Amino acid sequence: MSYAKVFILICLIFLLPSLSFATIGNDSFKNNSGYFYIGGEYKPGIPNFNRFSVTNSNIKGLASLTQEHRNILPYMTQDTALFNLLKDNNNFTLPYDPAYTKNLLGAGGVVGYSLDNFRIELEAFYEKFNIKAPSGYFYDNFDEYFALIPTITTTYSKWSEQSKHYCMKNTGITLSPFIVNACYDFTLKKASNIAPYLCFGAGGNFIDFLDQTNFKFAYQAKVGISYFISSNLAFFIDGSFHGHFDNQFSDLLVDYPTDLKFTTISAKFNINFLTSSVGIRFIS
Repeated sequence: MSYAKVFILICLIFLLPSLSFATIGNDSFKNNSGYFYIGGEYKPGIPNFNRFSVTNSNIKGLASLTQEHRNILPYMTQDTALFNLLKDNNNFTLPYDPAYTKNLLGAGGVVGYSLDNFRIELEAFYEKFNIKAPSGYFYDNFDEYFALIPTITTTYSKWSEQSKHYCMKNTGITLSPFIVNACYDFTLKKASNIAPYLCFGAGGNFIDFLDQTNFKFAYQAKVGISYFISSNLAFFIDGSFHGHFDNQFSDLLVDYPTDLKFTTISAKFNINFLTSSVGIRFIS
């Protein structure tokens, strides 16, 4: 089951019991009057990235360094030694399929306006997903270097017969989204200071990937619960699913050129992820 389906299932399980106790309006705080709020949140994330592929017609696929050469990467202190390692295509024999770590250092903030049970807010946050090393390896960027395989190659092993290629460096993915959320707060009859909520949002995301920053239109859905400590302070916790309307990345620069004619590539990559948030809202 995909992360998106799991998230939708959790939303339904969480919200259905609350709906039976929901009423329209909330006179427990601010007497149904509108109010502004600002908040901060701790926001760890889980990546759900998949289907990374190069769309150039003259590139057949991607290859990673052999196990032996990846093991010595952490000990290379001179650029010349690294360059010599990467320019030899005999060192690239394995298919390239990187995995990414969970992000435990995500953080963000919100500013919004609430009227009755409806809220509109602007949310901005930061996430960084690093390359994940296989089990038993302590070098974080174990899989950061990969090569582009020309279309004239039929297999990874036969590619060693070719003498021209490009390499690229994948240092992970940094995301800086800003989202406008439309939210609805459900009021519980038996617990007036507790308010489950559901939000849908759309906005933009600056994605730093393969040494280039791209802007993509983004969307998210989140479900959460607020606990009003006082009329001016609320604690909240929620979970979100994030996606993008476009998975195309163009004009990505390649490194370590030989005599090939192109210097940029285009790629497709689905960058979806889940987050959870714990935070505080200050109500004016």
